[in-house]
Amino acid sequence: MGFFDKLKEGIEQGVSTVGAKSKEMIDSTKVKMDIDTLKKQKKAAFEEIGSMIYTMLNSGTLDEAQIKAKCDAVTGIDNQINAKEEELKQIQQKA
Repeated sequence: MGFFDKLKEGIEQGVSTVGAKSKEMIDSTKVKMDIDTLKKQKKAAFEEIGSMIYTMLNSGTLDEAQIKAKCDAVTGIDNQINAKEEELKQIQQKA
């Protein structure tokens, strides 16, 4: 194998490595953005629950079923966050 063949092979290998790392970084960034969005949704859900409870208590009508439904929604968001965090770990382990 000549000098130029080795040089070409080295460059091709470097380009492949950069391409793989770039894809990993893009995938990682997308998952992190998804996690941030879910955390914002969770915060908004907590604020909604708090407001709902405050309103219910002031009116003297505490609807536990409605509160439970909102809490179940938060649990769903937590499950999605956990799944995304696991996906992020998998992406980072491929590195």
